[in-house]
Amino acid sequence: MTDNRDAGSRIKVGVSACLLGEPVRYDGQHKHLPLLTQDLARYFDFVPTCPEVGAGLGVPRRPVRLVGSAAAPRVVDVDDASRDYTTRLAAYATRRLPELHDLCGYIFIRDSPSCGLFDVKVYPDNGDPGPHSGRGVFAAALTARWPLLPVEEAGRLEDPQRRENFVTRVLATKDWQDLCRRGLCADGLIGLHARYQDTLMVQAPQACAALGQLLATAGHQDPREVGARYVAGLMQALQQQATRGVQTVPTAAAIARLAANPPPITSA
Repeated sequence: MTDNRDAGSRIKVGVSACLLGEPVRYDGQHKHLPLLTQDLARYFDFVPTCPEVGAGLGVPRRPVRLVGSAAAPRVVDVDDASRDYTTRLAAYATRRLPELHDLCGYIFIRDSPSCGLFDVKVYPDNGDPGPHSGRGVFAAALTARWPLLPVEEAGRLEDPQRRENFVTRVLATKDWQDLCRRGLCADGLIGLHARYQDTLMVQAPQACAALGQLLATAGHQDPREVGARYVAGLMQALQQQATRGVQTVPTAAAIARLAANPPPITSA
């Protein structure tokens, strides 16, 4: 299949800065993940962020944790809950997120009170370990602002199938962004569907059929309305994982397609 992405365009993926080897953690260390810098960096232009450094907490710094409710936790010093950094981190997210508007995906570090995506421990106000888990405050702000943006946690990308799934969703987001820049139209939406139809047939055949039906009358409807419904359905369907043992050639082919025409990569 011919790759019709905008020539020379970059595929930008946000990432927790410590995963690229930047010594920004509270103890001055990093969590370098070679999978990113030695493998995925061939395809993606990584845009690093460390919310805690960005909010002015410094390196090294006192460790923090989440306390309160899982839905709206506060970020406080591990040993002194009167040191509350919630407002500073929220203000940083407000400043930083508009700068990330053109990302096609984001990779977070696990267990971080600012960047953890899944099952970050949330402590009750009395300081004892609680039964609840939540999401880091920066990760929560980003996913609330862009609920369709492909996101994943670094450790989970070690799974080849999950990694292929994430890459495919990133590519689909890039294709959608390029289509929007060129101008939404029925033919463009049909072409987007054709690009991912094989993958959808493997991962979500019912959704594939429904999306095809949506596009059957696209030429007679407002392309912006159809496009909004289509991309929401596409990203939800692509997020589904094929059953173990099912051939995943379509997603592997997506990586091969990108490798054949890689975007420019900035220097480290």
